[in-house]
Amino acid sequence: MTVLGSKQVLTRKPHKCWGCGRRFEAGSRMCCVTEVDGGEWSTTYWCDVCQEVLAGPGYHYDDQFGREDLRQEDPEAWEDARQRVEGEKS
Repeated sequence: MTVLGSKQVLTRKPHKCWGCGRRFEAGSRMCCVTEVDGGEWSTTYWCDVCQEVLAGPGYHYDDQFGREDLRQEDPEAWEDARQRVEGEKS
């Protein structure tokens, strides 16, 4: 897989975050990542929380993740990142 580009966007339609699977409404700020793998192009969207997790040690956008892997692999660390980014305590 080769990452061709990534940029912050305001979405024009609803999207699910690739890293956590949460649904975000149109007008949400997300990171749009375009990649190619074996001649197949794809675009994924990442929420601010998953971007925070990816910025931590041991992760990189070039790593291959299945849908919702970031949230499922370490739910406690993901929740800590969510609370930092979204400013909420549950």
